[in-house]
Amino acid sequence: MTIYYARTSSNQFGPLRLAEIRRFIKDGVFQLSDQYLDFSSVKWKAMVEDPVLKQVFRENNTDKKPPKIIAIASGKGGVGKTALAASMSIELANLGKKVILVDADFGGPDLHEWMGISRPPITLNALFSKKGLGLSDILLSTPYKNIKMICGDVGSLESSNPKYFQRLKFIRQLRQLDAEYVLVDQSPGVSYATVDIYLNCDEGIIVTLPEATSYMDAFNFIRSTLIRRLKKAIFFSEYALQQLEEFENLDWRKYEKSLLPFLVRIERGDARAGVIFKGVLRNFHPKIVTNMVQNKRETIESQGFQHSLTKLLLIESRRLGFIEYRKNFRALIKEHRPFVLTGQRNTGPLHFNKWRRTLENGFHQLAKIGAGKKETNRTTKELLQPDIRHSPEIDAQAKKLDLQIPSLV
Repeated sequence: MTIYYARTSSNQFGPLRLAEIRRFIKDGVFQLSDQYLDFSSVKWKAMVEDPVLKQVFRENNTDKKPPKIIAIASGKGGVGKTALAASMSIELANLGKKVILVDADFGGPDLHEWMGISRPPITLNALFSKKGLGLSDILLSTPYKNIKMICGDVGSLESSNPKYFQRLKFIRQLRQLDAEYVLVDQSPGVSYATVDIYLNCDEGIIVTLPEATSYMDAFNFIRSTLIRRLKKAIFFSEYALQQLEEFENLDWRKYEKSLLPFLVRIERGDARAGVIFKGVLRNFHPKIVTNMVQNKRETIESQGFQHSLTKLLLIESRRLGFIEYRKNFRALIKEHRPFVLTGQRNTGPLHFNKWRRTLENGFHQLAKIGAGKKETNRTTKELLQPDIRHSPEIDAQAKKLDLQIPSLV
C-alpha cells in the first residue's frame, strides 16, 4: 500500500493513503502546485510530477487552469453591488469569456432574479447540507450564453450563517469550477464569512455610493479585511499581534489614527514580522467602483476616499471606474435588468468601451474613467496630513520605510 506525505502553502499532511488523497483532491484541499514527498530522492516535489497523482487530478477535472475569481463586496446594502455583478457577467460573456456567477449573499440572495431564474431548483443549501455534492453539481444554466450560476438559498437560517468548515469547503471548490471567470456576489457589511471569502479571491471590488456614510462603511470593510489578512500573516509574533490589536480596537470614526506608528513599533520589536507586515501592505489593492455618480465633484470625492485609505491604512487602492446616475435606474432595479441591457452601448452608465477593455485585461489595467488626473509617485510620509503625523521621529522612520505609493491611474 502506497503512503503519501503532502504539503500545501499552510499545512502538512501524512501519512495518507491514495483514497484519502483522492478525497482531499476532490474537496479542493490539494492543487497541482502543492507538493508531495518523493521517498526515492527524499525531496519535496510538485504533485504534477507524480503520474498517479496527476491522473487523480485529471479524473477530478482539477488539472485545468483555475478560473480568475473576483469578489464583489460592499460595506452596506443598497449600493448596486448585485446589479454590477450581473452586468459584469454579461459583459464578460459578450467578450466570449466563460463565466460563472456565484450568489454568496448568504443573508438575502436575489442574484438569480437578475439573471432570469425565478425559482432555483437547487441552491447553496444543498452544498452545505448534503454529503458528496460540490459546487459544480449545483450549477444552473441562465438565459445568457456563456453564463452559468450558483444560487443562494432564500429563507434558510442555516445557509445565512455557514459554519467555518462549510466556508472552507465553499472557498476551496471555487477554484475547481470550469470557467475563465468566477464572479462572487457577497453579503454586504462585515462578517467572518464575507471577509474570508473576499480574502481568498484573486481580485476584490468594493462598491460604494458617493455619500459620506457609504464611504465610511466601505472603509470599515477594507480596514477589517486588511487587519484579518495581517493577523494571519504575522501569527507567529505575539508582540506584532498585540500592536495590531491595539490599532484594531481604536475608534477610527472618532480618531483618524494612521497604521504607520504601529508598523514602526512592529519593525523595531520584531524585524521579521515588520518585513512580512510591509509585504502585505504593498500587495493589498482593493478596487473601488463608485455607483450613482452625478457630477465631477463626486468623482473627486471618490479620489479623496482613496487618499484616506493611503493615509490611514498605508495601502494603494485602485479606482476601477464609476457608474453614472440615470433616471431610469429605479425602473431597471424594479425589473431586475442589468445595466448592459439598456441598449445604450456607447453612452451607457458603465462607459462600455473602456469598461470592456478593463475586463479584457483581467482587472489589472485601470479604466481611465472620470475626471481624475494622473498622480505623481509619493511616499507615505508625503501623503500624511499634519494632524495625523505623531512626531519628527515617526516622520524620519517613514522615510526609512520607503513605502512607495504607485500611480493611482
